[in-house]
Amino acid sequence: PPVATAPLPPATAAPPGQLPPSDKVIDQLNNALDFMDVAHRLRLREQFSRQKVHATA
Repeated sequence: PPVATAPLPPATAAPPGQLPPSDKVIDQLNNALDFMDVAHRLRLREQFSRQKVHATA
């Protein structure tokens, strides 16, 4: 017979790996003429790298 699959309880659900950027950051990136320049000035790569390290610690 087919195996019934039940939804996983909330305790076993994994949290997201990173927090999404704020609305202010999204607006700045969406309105930028040079996306990469704005991302560099906001240090987005460093911010997301730190979040990933803290999430796994």
